[in-house]
Amino acid sequence: MSSVNRWLLPEGIEELLPETARRVEFLRRHLLNLYTSWGYQLVIPPLVEFTESLLLDQNSDLDLKTLKVMDRISGKMMGLRADITAQIARIDAHAMRNEGANRLCYAGSVVHTTPSAPLASRSPIQIGCELYGESSVSGDVEVMSLMLQTLSTIGVADLTLDLGHISILEELQLAAELSATDRDALAAALKTKSMAQFDAVLAQLTIDTKIQQQLRAVATIQGGSDALRQLDELLRGTSANLDIALDELQVSFQTIAKRFPSVAVFIDLTEMRGFDYHTGLVFSALSSSSGKPLANGGRYNNISHQFGRDRAATGFNCDLKALSLVATVEPPEMLAPIYVASSDVEALWQEIEVRRQNGETVVEGNAPEGGRQLIYRDQRAALINL
Repeated sequence: MSSVNRWLLPEGIEELLPETARRVEFLRRHLLNLYTSWGYQLVIPPLVEFTESLLLDQNSDLDLKTLKVMDRISGKMMGLRADITAQIARIDAHAMRNEGANRLCYAGSVVHTTPSAPLASRSPIQIGCELYGESSVSGDVEVMSLMLQTLSTIGVADLTLDLGHISILEELQLAAELSATDRDALAAALKTKSMAQFDAVLAQLTIDTKIQQQLRAVATIQGGSDALRQLDELLRGTSANLDIALDELQVSFQTIAKRFPSVAVFIDLTEMRGFDYHTGLVFSALSSSSGKPLANGGRYNNISHQFGRDRAATGFNCDLKALSLVATVEPPEMLAPIYVASSDVEALWQEIEVRRQNGETVVEGNAPEGGRQLIYRDQRAALINL
């Protein structure tokens, strides 16, 4: 690399300069304090782990996103984490083996081999919460509420909660006795939200007419309480598990609508954003201030068993860099720094330390025009304006 372009960073990898870094750090501390007030304990997983624990079984999406390197000490393959969720599952399963609920929060950088969307960062700063050991819908509602509180507490307005359920499509596919190939094709069409692709896949299937209508309803009926009512009328009674999923949607919808009356709750059973490890309710938060979801979450009961322990789990995460672009809360205003000439530092050392402990910024050097200078005069400190 020539000297003229050594400053170039890889595409999608950014550095944060002081103004942005201060804003992001303020949001990180602000949100971690919020999570602590809800009973979530902070954990800091390592940036790199062996791929056998970092990657999840049969999750090709996460595998493709993970940047891999060879560990020169063990000779085993390691990965730079692309998602922190699996790491928190490992911590819950082994390092914090509580029989009851574990509430854990985190904030740290992740690295993606390719951007998740056009112009997206390949190095997000992921912050989120995970709730382990709570299998009831109340756990999902708690996590959804905290996700919405995350955004509202930093001043993001005009919020919409997209709410879906993975089990509904799975139960209809089971009722239709679809092959694994057909199931994957339907799920892929829903994930892209392409009705043309979905109808093309549906037309090739030899299944009961009622189930075909139900599958199309899953893909097309979206909206508020009326959409939820229509889906309930069309789908209830198909299977016991599907009825449970509908009940969970109803409870979540009603509770969130009551707790957050200003938030629009939108039923969307094609909601499948993120990595492919969710097993139940899935949700994302959107705002008119951003063209993409600001937070994503859902239930994932099948991860912990890969670490030798079956644990119900639900959680959410956000990208702090993305949040910093839409947050309206601002860090406390910084006072202009105080300067101290090098020749006065020793004489004023105790005064300097007291001012720094009180939150003031004291810099060694000469103040610019209009700045503040701390000087040593008549054997005592004096602050003057230049």
